[in-house]
Amino acid sequence: MYGKWNEDRWLRSFAAEFMPTPKPPAPFKSQPWGKDPFAKGKQSPTTPAKVVDINGVEPPEHLYDRRDGLEKITSESRTEWAYQVPEEDPWRRMEAQRITGGGDVRWQVYKGLTPERWLSFLMSADLGLEVRPTGRYLRMVWEGRYLGSPTAAKDRVLSSSATRSLYAMVDDLPYASYVMAGYYRPLIGNMTADHTSLPQMMTSMALQDSARAQTLLFNAVSVGSSPNVPFLNVHIINKRLGSADADDKTRGFAFNLGGRFVTLGGAVNYTYWRTNDERSENTRIEIHSLNGSFKVQRFITSLEALSLARDETSTEFRRGGVVAMQEAVQLWREIYAIAEAAYANTAVTLRPGWGTQWRVGARAFLLPGIDLTATYGADKQRVSGDITNSSALSGQIHVFF
Repeated sequence: MYGKWNEDRWLRSFAAEFMPTPKPPAPFKSQPWGKDPFAKGKQSPTTPAKVVDINGVEPPEHLYDRRDGLEKITSESRTEWAYQVPEEDPWRRMEAQRITGGGDVRWQVYKGLTPERWLSFLMSADLGLEVRPTGRYLRMVWEGRYLGSPTAAKDRVLSSSATRSLYAMVDDLPYASYVMAGYYRPLIGNMTADHTSLPQMMTSMALQDSARAQTLLFNAVSVGSSPNVPFLNVHIINKRLGSADADDKTRGFAFNLGGRFVTLGGAVNYTYWRTNDERSENTRIEIHSLNGSFKVQRFITSLEALSLARDETSTEFRRGGVVAMQEAVQLWREIYAIAEAAYANTAVTLRPGWGTQWRVGARAFLLPGIDLTATYGADKQRVSGDITNSSALSGQIHVFF
């Protein structure tokens, strides 16, 4: 809910009169709790103040830095802390609004240049439902994924459906910790929605010997905490789902360790994954990932290095690595020029060879929940001495609510 609250107010380039576009909140010093500090016995958290909004789509960023010194003030009681939580804050709505829903739809337009062809199709439609029977602490989540196909008949927009995640979570615990269990995909490295990117395809190949990870998920139990800058989450893997192999007996663990920093909007994360299929023909999988991102002025940079190993049988062992960089330059408001490049020391299948990938284009968050992307890119693979090339123009309409 916090993510959606922020997206509606900040992740947009225009404000539209025909839709209820939320305004950005005014800086801290303009809010009631910024002008009138908490006084014991005077204020009550049961009558919170409303957020003071401001006009404009892109207020000056320096007005929202740490000059107010708020992060140095520790509330002496929950009452004092709640005094600074406004009326419409998701934390206050959580207990009253027990059911939350949302969706995510992606429509793809694609023109392959080698070979040349035009395609326009529904890539995916995700629907999610969250129920909080106790208000706080317990969350029960279901997400369904409906997939389209570029080759499906015109009267059949959806080609398949699957469960994207189904889990129960207990959060809002001390030290920003949580416990969850069910069916989902634990974080591995720098997760992006583009399943055709070189790091995503190679990770999928290591996990399931297929480059298509749209329906991949695991039966897992996880615990995590993010008390301040550092964060840690640990996952016990019990089974791999999303494949035709109903007898899968994948067991293992994974963890993510890293930190998020206010300075330069920095973030760093290390992922370790180790699982083993406990049947007669073992499939041992080991993944290391180190990734980080930061922002300098209008430049946003993300870097990632992946090491992947898959020992499918005693006679076949595959190991590979891939490095990738993503760059975004803020042109105007929430409109960006984007560039991506990746190099792998094996083929996508993790067999001997190499692979490269690059893309350039633009991305624009026009209105709340509307994201447009257009790119031109090329892929090159060398497998067993044979080199293949492909290039394409691609556009995507992404709507989320």
